[in-house]
Order: sequence, then C-alpha cells, then structure tokens
Amino acid sequence: MNNIGAITKIIIHEIDPSTPDLSPNAAGIVSLSDLTIVSSNKLLFTQESADCSVKESETAQGSQFEIAVKFRIPRISPEVFADIIRFKYFVLEITDANSQGYLIGNASTPVKSITNKIIPAKTSGYNGREFTFTSSQGHDILYL
Repeated sequence: MNNIGAITKIIIHEIDPSTPDLSPNAAGIVSLSDLTIVSSNKLLFTQESADCSVKESETAQGSQFEIAVKFRIPRISPEVFADIIRFKYFVLEITDANSQGYLIGNASTPVKSITNKIIPAKTSGYNGREFTFTSSQGHDILYL
C-alpha cells in the first residue's frame, strides 16, 4: 500500500484485548462494528503535520508491515492527554481527504507505541505536542 496522504481525521479506539482479530473481506475491507470498543477519542490535530508511512519487509514468518502515524496537536488538555496515554490496547481509525477510512492495528497487534514530544514554544502560549504512533503487524493497513 502507498502511504496515506492528506489525513483529515484520527480517532483512537481503545479495544477489549479479548476481541477477535478483524478479517477483511475480498476487497480488504473491515467493519469497526466487529470490534469491542471500550472508548474512543477523536483527536484535533494540525492537518498539515499528519503523516502516515508504511514499510514492508520480509521475515521468516512472512511479510511484516511497520506503520507510523505522526501528527501534531497544538494544544491538549491534561485530561485528554492522560486518556490517550492510559490506553493499553488500541487501534487508529484514519480518514483521508477522499473520505476513505483506514484501520491501523488489530486485536492481536494493537498500536502499542506512543512517542510524545513537547514542541518548544515559538509563540507565546503554545504548548504543542508531537505524537508518533507505531504498529508492527503481519498485514497492511485495512480499509474501512
């Protein structure tokens, strides 16, 4: 799959770890209704900063996909930040400018890694953060 460009929406879905993996249909499409979602958080982010990259490599177990979603949030409340950090098992729902939905992660390979970097203030009162979510999974990004 090519990298996703022009990301317009990012939603973090915390899922129940006992949820079975989603299996895409012949067209590679899955449904969020098949996930046991515990809670969700739609992130307000700077759209120009959002980027999703996919790197495929071959391993002894088959293809492995390393997916990274990076974006900046200009201002975030402590409650929202704490909510994001506390998620243990989650997937990312991403929508691009063409209204195409994507799902990153699955029950057996949830998005686990969060890198959070505070961006130095260049403007008074700016307390932005840059997030990078990563997933290492045996399948490409799924379509919603």
